[in-house]
Amino acid sequence: MLEFMLIQFKCANYRSIKEAIVFSMLATKDETHSKYLLGDSKLRINPVCAIYGANGAGKTNLINAIDYLSHIVSTSVNLQYQDVLPYYPHKMSQEGLPSSFEIQFLEDGVRYVYGVSLTNKEIMDEYLYYFPNGRQAKIFDREHQTYTYGANFKKVLSEIAESKMKENRLFLSSAASWCNIEEVLKVFHYIRQKLVVYQGFRNDNWFEYTLQNIEKDSEFKEEFLQFLQTLGINIQDIEINNHLMMLLNEDLPSNLPEELKSFLNGKEFKKSDVVFKYPHMDISLSEESLGINKLFELGGPLLEILRNGEVLVFDELETSLHPNLVVHLIQLFLNPVINKKGAQLIFTTHDTNLLNLDLFRRDQIWFVEKTNNQFSDFYSLAQLKNVRKDENIEKGYIAGKYGSIPFLHNNTFFLK
Repeated sequence: MLEFMLIQFKCANYRSIKEAIVFSMLATKDETHSKYLLGDSKLRINPVCAIYGANGAGKTNLINAIDYLSHIVSTSVNLQYQDVLPYYPHKMSQEGLPSSFEIQFLEDGVRYVYGVSLTNKEIMDEYLYYFPNGRQAKIFDREHQTYTYGANFKKVLSEIAESKMKENRLFLSSAASWCNIEEVLKVFHYIRQKLVVYQGFRNDNWFEYTLQNIEKDSEFKEEFLQFLQTLGINIQDIEINNHLMMLLNEDLPSNLPEELKSFLNGKEFKKSDVVFKYPHMDISLSEESLGINKLFELGGPLLEILRNGEVLVFDELETSLHPNLVVHLIQLFLNPVINKKGAQLIFTTHDTNLLNLDLFRRDQIWFVEKTNNQFSDFYSLAQLKNVRKDENIEKGYIAGKYGSIPFLHNNTFFLK
């Protein structure tokens, strides 16, 4: 059963995104590849969207914005009086202009809309609506510290607003901490748990997640082996050998502070050696390629995301992976037999081999371009006119037909 599906994300005045942008997972009326669309005939939703653009255009800032919303929803309830909110406005924005975010998603056929605008000092406005029976209904609406509520929620939420709120706290976070209103908890849970953001430099725990699940869960291990085998890796088993190691002063980096060295010296820690067992040889994971290591790192969380129907937001999916493996990973989300819970994938990429209408619908291909005013502008291929259904999208993109590519000068560069 499909549970949660992202519909769209809006953002304004955040890093390179100044004017409001709308990133939508909604499918157009185009019937191409309609068999793998999520939702129903009234609201058809894409399981995958790819984002292209030149370096510095703002692709990663969309990913950062989604991660930012998840972060403040998760942590806002802990803010105390006069604590500063994280705030990253566009460099050219008017002083004091709030950053704004809005997310829409579907849960068991009911649409929810949550939005917030904030500065570093306060929440300017915040709202939560849902659409039972297809009709809009208010859960709460807030301007600064003035609140209004839907009739079914007023008694409980008004008590929380009076006793728990501060000008720098999100009402959604506080309400989720102090009430049992199902509609509030669903939205809080979705934003906090269902939006999974991967940026390689911040995701060391993904490797540990895969490692621990292989160790403790034989069913997971078997599923993981099958996952690798479908990628053409002729692996028969994975062996994990754990042993204790002692840290000694001479093993520590020389630039560590002496106090830290003294603390770590003599400490024991568990070291895990992962061995891939092939038909005729065993290879330590440390000796495998960057691509194999990347698949091990991604594999565990990826299987959980597909199993739980979550949204994977991935920066530069193709890094260290062969193009054919990237296509296979995408097809896991496109295949309704595998993707039974409606998991979704949003990723940035420079891989033009994926610009293929045999793989993607036009509304699944997105571009971002930096305007002359240094604003990031997002748009999909479906929004552009005069794009034929049989067009060579890769060739057109490289030729600059759709924008969002680097503009290279013909100036000669010499080394002295």
